[in-house]
Amino acid sequence: MLISTAAAERIWFQRFWAGLDESECDGYSRRDEGTFAVADDESLAAVIAEFERASQRSRAIASRFDLDDTKDNPREGNVSMRWTLLAMTQEFARHAGHGDILREQIDTHPRPSPVGRALRGR
Repeated sequence: MLISTAAAERIWFQRFWAGLDESECDGYSRRDEGTFAVADDESLAAVIAEFERASQRSRAIASRFDLDDTKDNPREGNVSMRWTLLAMTQEFARHAGHGDILREQIDTHPRPSPVGRALRGR
């Protein structure tokens, strides 16, 4: 979920507000399922660092605009920096909710113990 949120930050702040090309962004910045891909060799620390890098760059870009500055977006129409910041807050909240659901699923569905599996012949 952090990778997806980092990508959303890049899409809105680096690509949209700063007008950077995808090659100039500090990581994945396309609107597709790739925002959920975690490489086999990627550590949790690397994912957290990626999110922090994207967020720091977003804050730097946002600081160059007033909250009421607007820009045309082909998908959303005319949006303000205020709208973008609220959209990012919604994005984070949505992912936090997904995390809560996953945690509840893990907590309410305990894994069978190795002893139990051995007794069942697995």
